[in-house]
Amino acid sequence: MSLDEDEAPDVEGDPESPTVGAMMPQEDVIDMQGMAYTRHTTAYTRLNAAMVDMRTTKMEATEREHSVDPGFRARSSPADAVRMLLAARHSSIVRGWRSSMDVRGVHGVMANDFYTVLRKLGFTGDVRTAWDELGGNARGKVTLADLDADSAEVLGNFFRGFSETIGNILRLVEGTDSRRVGRELFVERCKQVKQSSDAANVDLNVAFQCLSLESGAVTEEDCLWLEYFVTRKQRPPPKTERQIEFEERTQVLQQEKKAHARRRAVDDFKTLLRHQYGSVIAGWRKVLDKDNTGEVPFEAFEEGVEELEFTGDKDGIWEELVEEEEEFLVLERLEPLVEKAQASFVKSAVDAFGSVEKCFSAMAFESRPLVTEQEFNVMCTEINMKENRRVLFELLDKKGVGTISLSEIDAEAAYNSFGKIACDVAEERLKKLEKPSKAHKTLYNRAVEQCGATRRDPETLPSAREALVALLQEKFETTVRAWANALDPNAKGKIKRKEFLTGISSLGYAGNTTKLWEEMDLKPKSNIRFKDLCPETVEEIKEFKMMAGKKIIGLIQGAEAAAGPGKSKKAGVPVSNDEFFKLLETIDYQGDAEMLLKHLDPANVGYVNTRTLRILNEQKSEEKAIPQYLKKSREAAKTQLEQKIEAVKVPPKKELLAKQDKILQTSRDDRKTRMDKKAAREEFMKGIIGKFGSVAKAWRLALDPENAKNIENSDRLIKALKRAGQVPEEGGESALRKKAEFLFDVLAPPQTGVITLEDLDPLTPALMEKFKDQAELRFGSLQEAFEHYDPEGTGSISKKDFLHLCQSAQIIDGIYRLVEFLDPKGNNVIQLKLIDAEVTQDLKKHVEAKKEAEEAKKEYYKKKGSEHMLLKAKPFGVACGPDHAREERAKKPAQQTIAELKRRLLKKHRSLVRAWRVVHGNIRKELGSDSFKKFFEEVDLDNSGSKAAFEMLVPPQGKKQKLLLKEFDPGIAADLEDLKQKIAERYTSSIAMFKEVDEDGSMLIDHNKFLELCYECKFKGNEHRLFEYLDRKDEKLADMKDIDEEAYKKLKAQRAEQEAKRQEAIKKAKEAKKKAARAARRKERGDEFADSDEDSEADKEDEEGEEGEKPEKEKKEGNTESKSSPSSPSKAKKGKPGKPATPELPPQTPSLAENFRVLLERRFGGSLVKAWKAIDTHGHNVLNKNEFIKAVGSTGYAGNPSALWTSLLEGSQETQISMREIDVKQFRHMAAFRRACKRSLDNFEKAFADESGQPGNVLDENAFMELCKKVGAPKPWPRLFAQFAVKSADGVSWDDVSWLEENWNWQGTKETPIRGFARLGDFHGQLPGSPPRTSGTGHLCFSMRPRQVSLKKTSSLPSLKIGIRAQWNDRWHIHETIGNRDMNLIHLYTKVQTQEQEKTDQRCRKKLIETSTIQWLEEQVVGEEDSNDLLGSTEEVPDEEEEP
Repeated sequence: MSLDEDEAPDVEGDPESPTVGAMMPQEDVIDMQGMAYTRHTTAYTRLNAAMVDMRTTKMEATEREHSVDPGFRARSSPADAVRMLLAARHSSIVRGWRSSMDVRGVHGVMANDFYTVLRKLGFTGDVRTAWDELGGNARGKVTLADLDADSAEVLGNFFRGFSETIGNILRLVEGTDSRRVGRELFVERCKQVKQSSDAANVDLNVAFQCLSLESGAVTEEDCLWLEYFVTRKQRPPPKTERQIEFEERTQVLQQEKKAHARRRAVDDFKTLLRHQYGSVIAGWRKVLDKDNTGEVPFEAFEEGVEELEFTGDKDGIWEELVEEEEEFLVLERLEPLVEKAQASFVKSAVDAFGSVEKCFSAMAFESRPLVTEQEFNVMCTEINMKENRRVLFELLDKKGVGTISLSEIDAEAAYNSFGKIACDVAEERLKKLEKPSKAHKTLYNRAVEQCGATRRDPETLPSAREALVALLQEKFETTVRAWANALDPNAKGKIKRKEFLTGISSLGYAGNTTKLWEEMDLKPKSNIRFKDLCPETVEEIKEFKMMAGKKIIGLIQGAEAAAGPGKSKKAGVPVSNDEFFKLLETIDYQGDAEMLLKHLDPANVGYVNTRTLRILNEQKSEEKAIPQYLKKSREAAKTQLEQKIEAVKVPPKKELLAKQDKILQTSRDDRKTRMDKKAAREEFMKGIIGKFGSVAKAWRLALDPENAKNIENSDRLIKALKRAGQVPEEGGESALRKKAEFLFDVLAPPQTGVITLEDLDPLTPALMEKFKDQAELRFGSLQEAFEHYDPEGTGSISKKDFLHLCQSAQIIDGIYRLVEFLDPKGNNVIQLKLIDAEVTQDLKKHVEAKKEAEEAKKEYYKKKGSEHMLLKAKPFGVACGPDHAREERAKKPAQQTIAELKRRLLKKHRSLVRAWRVVHGNIRKELGSDSFKKFFEEVDLDNSGSKAAFEMLVPPQGKKQKLLLKEFDPGIAADLEDLKQKIAERYTSSIAMFKEVDEDGSMLIDHNKFLELCYECKFKGNEHRLFEYLDRKDEKLADMKDIDEEAYKKLKAQRAEQEAKRQEAIKKAKEAKKKAARAARRKERGDEFADSDEDSEADKEDEEGEEGEKPEKEKKEGNTESKSSPSSPSKAKKGKPGKPATPELPPQTPSLAENFRVLLERRFGGSLVKAWKAIDTHGHNVLNKNEFIKAVGSTGYAGNPSALWTSLLEGSQETQISMREIDVKQFRHMAAFRRACKRSLDNFEKAFADESGQPGNVLDENAFMELCKKVGAPKPWPRLFAQFAVKSADGVSWDDVSWLEENWNWQGTKETPIRGFARLGDFHGQLPGSPPRTSGTGHLCFSMRPRQVSLKKTSSLPSLKIGIRAQWNDRWHIHETIGNRDMNLIHLYTKVQTQEQEKTDQRCRKKLIETSTIQWLEEQVVGEEDSNDLLGSTEEVPDEEEEP
């Protein structure tokens, strides 16, 4: 069904169009967007008829037009062009719609997407017209029905027919492997679709063509698209990664669950076989493999399972034991121990005897190769078989006769060991054996037999009673306490069996209680006493009683006498442990004294009570004594508990209220008294502090001026109150005394009864003690500390010295509190006796004794005439000890002032250099002390300390004292020296740096170039501050003279000399030009010799023209056209011939080759040999262009390698380069040295020949100079030595110069390089493992030309060898915290980064393979004498005789 494209969108696609609205009522308008064929309704029928009429009319009109003009060809519209484009690109419009247009899957395309898709497809027509023709403007979108209504109708009818006849559209691809169907299968499965009324006229081939997105098949995705297209359902959103992961995890868990169920079913099946037949193998033979074929099909397995009446999952068992491609079940799958046992037997036999054959031969059994089960067990024991031997024997004993043939284990080994005849005979004998008939043994009978075989002697079995006693001793230290506290807490003396068993069970006893009861020889219903449980304890107490005898009475009486009267004998008194142990020593008790003490101390109070000893002494039987004193101990404990309860028991109400009233009143009185005392103390302390400022000062001036250390009574306190002004205003003397007595009672602690400073101000005495302790730590003793500051022994020091003493003793807090105590009047004098009077007195005695000793010493030397011994030693000139410390303290204020001044200047001006320039203008200006004060004014800093700061910066040396910027900021001088050193390291000298950096000859350097210079030299100082210092005039230019003045002068002289030579060359060129011009004029006149006036005039004009010319370098920038010189023809005078231009010699620009040679000289110290070895790393001696380009970067050259190649070979036809082309001059020098040696010595090797005539001599510098002088080598000789001394700077050997003979072919004075093969171990231009050359732009914008990147061509395959890598970190999910950081680090280095461990393991394995252990021992073990020396032999070695 076709429709004209100009009208179809308006009629079919837009239900709101005027045409459609005219043909059907508004309520019958249906959804025509996309796919409108939903069902055959009346409205649909009318619409279909109208569309057919319109289509017929259009076709008739077209035919009429064609009949009128047969050559007429209607032009296609833009909509047709879109359809043709989609059909051409995707073979059908539907595929084009799905692949290119409806990429979002919403079954409609909006305007933006429509335009974008057509442009991407290459549509060149009118897109907007196509959009309008397809109905886009009317509905706002284009659908598949607009593009291909026939295909849309076919798809809709097919889907409805399939749904009605077959069902879900996905059934079309159901049951296929890849979820897709081809054309034939599609037609076959859709035959029923034709039965539907909707799909009766549908061509299945057309439907297949429309539905298949891929050529040749309809996939599940195509079916889903058709369902969403027809039903207008929203496509479900794609699954997230989390959902996919969850589904996969669920599937894995389900599979694991099924596998676990199958394994459990297998275990249950094997257990059933063991229970019914004794073993799995027996059950296999009797139920599953009855034919003894070794294989069981599924039918036989199913019959066996039914015979066993197994109710488990038989299918799961079969799936678990049999692979998918297998059809039979074998015994090894059902019982894996069979295969392991066979392999273990063979391996053990080979390990023990070398082979199974030797194992069979070694077994001396009578009936071999037949062996019984006992003999087989002996054999397995001999070979140390690891696996289950019973399983193996049962497998081999197929008849169950208890005998097997060794040929069943290994037939070949049995034939070789016993012979084939013997094995055949054994097989016949084995067939004749019958299975012995034996009665069936139950599991109980088997267990009884096994227990009987393994039963031990009762005497060797552990004792249950001893185990219980050990448990009680572990918990209670002694069985007596255990009986009293846990087993018999009511002290009845005997307990029933049930109570006993309950008690030991609560204590944790888990042994055999029946055996325990039998061991104690008790009847089942008997009671148990302590003697039955632990007779050993009863014997110990009995032994003590027998040995002590009447001495126990003496011990009791002594303890009661020591306790004194008033103690009840019935309750008993403690016995001293010392007395008890002394008694045991007296009677020589051999048992454990500590344990005996614990036996007699059941209450665990730490001592023995006389009550226990009295009961023990009075009772004749110890068996009765123990329960009795346990009962008394229990009664005493009960009495104490009752007393405690009575003490805390609440009394009657009236008594309780009266007691509480009394306590309350007493508490109130006590509180009032405390508050009065507190108020009086606070008032007193406030008064003395208000008057004297501190308690310590008030104590010294008012309370204790006599330094009595305390106030012992109220009379002294009255005097103190009068001095302190604390006299009451009223009441007179009686009121004062009353106040003093009350204050004394308040201030004096009851322990001492006196008032001290510590009671009023505890901090001051504590500080004094701390001061003494710190002084002793600092000076060794308090006397030495006093002597250090009071060497004359006056007993007093100044306040300043005391403060310094406190600082030396590291007293930080409370210094001025001590000063107020020691110097209350402010006399600045500290009396040492106030600190420690005894030490002060000892100091005075010590000083007097010292003075007397000095006087005696003087008298002694005077009498002896040795007065010079009394002279003092001259000072060293360097302060040390206390003098040095004093000087440092004196410098500290000035240092702080300088630091604060610099900090403020830096904050305001950012640098000291800028601050110097702003304040004083010239940074090279020398400042005096007055000018230095301007800095203080600049930053508003007090200049009182400026003089001291200036003197510290400029030490007094002579009359004039001037300060320079370098002295004010020492970092500038240090940076400048460091820069000079870095320049020398990088450029070998400052002159070389000046030549490279100073390109214009101005000897000035700007800021950027200076930063590049610092970066190149790897300068680590402050380059910005240094440049600011070098920039004198603040013009952003630094004079190189300030960097190195001496190098600056030398370079100036060199350039002046070069300029003089240049001017001389210019002058000579001018003279030659004049002569040539004069000769030309003479030749024109025909007079070759005579000078004329015309020649003189021409010479003058030439001179004027030359003076009018300007040098090339003085021309203005940007003037690209050179001005014509006066000597040009245009400017020549009339009638005179043009004069040739004067040849000028501008400064030559160094070529790339010259710059490269300068670089090599600076980089390699002028050694051409070192430079060439850095380039020729592979030892070829001759390099082509590609090799040179790749290797030249190792020298640090960052220019164009190709241009350098051309410059080095300029004017030469060579295609290779060698050392000669790098620097011809140096190479010629070395070649001349070789020719001189060969000319003088006939052989180059003789120059380095030693005494044996071999070239093994190493010549140092002096010897090399002698050789050069001897052979007449060209100078300079030191340069030759530096060229050849490559390997060692100490000398030159034949190895250093042999390359001249080996790598070059000499023919007269001509030499030809010889290209060699690559050598290993040569110098590669940089250290091994060093990083590659720096490239790119640095942080100072100093860039280097990047290397040319090229890909290496290779035809080899990548290496599949996996190197040593780190292990998987199974702790990756554990976040690192402070608690587990060490564990993570240990795990990282022991379990993850194991590369070095594996390398070490490989090296050890390799060495073990290369060298056997015996060989290694022979090489490593020292001799007997050396081993004696190493182990330290104790034998005396006789002294060797000394050689004459």
